Amino acid sequence: MQPISLVLVWSREQPRRIGERVFVSPNPGSLGREAAHPDQLSLLRPRGATITGCGPLDSPRLSRRQVQLQAVGDHVRFTRTGQRRLLLDGEEAQEGFAHRGSCLEIDSEAVFYVEGPWDPVPVGMTQLVWATPDHDGLIGESPAAWRHRRDLDQAGPGHVWIVGDRGSGRLRAARGLHRRGPPSRLLAHDADRIAAGSTVIVPAALSTPFLARSDLRALIIADPETVPPRVQQRIDVPDLNARRADIPVIARQVLLEWTLTEARSMTKHIDERGEPKLSIELVRHLVQVDYPQNERSLRDILWESIETSPQARLAPPGPKNVRSAAWEMEFEFDDE
Repeated sequence: MQPISLVLVWSREQPRRIGERVFVSPNPGSLGREAAHPDQLSLLRPRGATITGCGPLDSPRLSRRQVQLQAVGDHVRFTRTGQRRLLLDGEEAQEGFAHRGSCLEIDSEAVFYVEGPWDPVPVGMTQLVWATPDHDGLIGESPAAWRHRRDLDQAGPGHVWIVGDRGSGRLRAARGLHRRGPPSRLLAHDADRIAAGSTVIVPAALSTPFLARSDLRALIIADPETVPPRVQQRIDVPDLNARRADIPVIARQVLLEWTLTEARSMTKHIDERGEPKLSIELVRHLVQVDYPQNERSLRDILWESIETSPQARLAPPGPKNVRSAAWEMEFEFDDE
């Protein structure tokens, strides 16, 4: 049986550790600030077969043994054993079962997202800094994110269909394929002159003449419903709804970028460590809402939160406000 993965998505004391995981097995284990006890669960940074132990959360407000966790089927049974309250999806609970997609909170100290059974993926870039953008700009430590990186690494020469929903990162994937391939010019389909040996990014509706050419490489950007039944190579780009455990990590990176491009709006929402001030309520909202336009939807939520949060700590968005022109200009160039 695969262990159940709980992902740290918010930490009061150690926000740079978000994305770390706790693996919960059928044998009961304790989570808290004690490290030496034999049944103590440790936070981990897993990448394929490489698993780096990071120890317990370091907070004086946590009990040494705060909560007991046990995998039961694809759920996690939890029992409070420490001083601080436990909350399941915002409601206080002394014990119970957390299912996939739930948020288990140690009151005002940490929030864990129940990812489900762990699905390890062989990886080839273990040297990357944890939970930061990779060489292609992709952020995430989820199995879906690592499967996508693996698919890009394993793509062969020739035309490739890059399939996903709008905003999922299809253009980023196309640039990643070009970076991995032999040296060539990367061109848009409407370039003035497309010479032999070029790599061309082309929408599916205009792909027929490019697919007929063997002297170039076509990277076809396609919606799932537009892909022919048989294609030579296909790479599926996962959407944010398939990468929910990555969303708080992506949100942190977006907010850090905005401290440079939107400094005036962000000033009161950054703490003395340079970290964004996110409320637990906002993090819970981020991992549980739908993202019809993927990263654009996420950025909408974050910007509305900035515009409507009355306090320094960002809250779930209130009534929608007008976004800044700078924000629109920054994002419109990469909306695929």
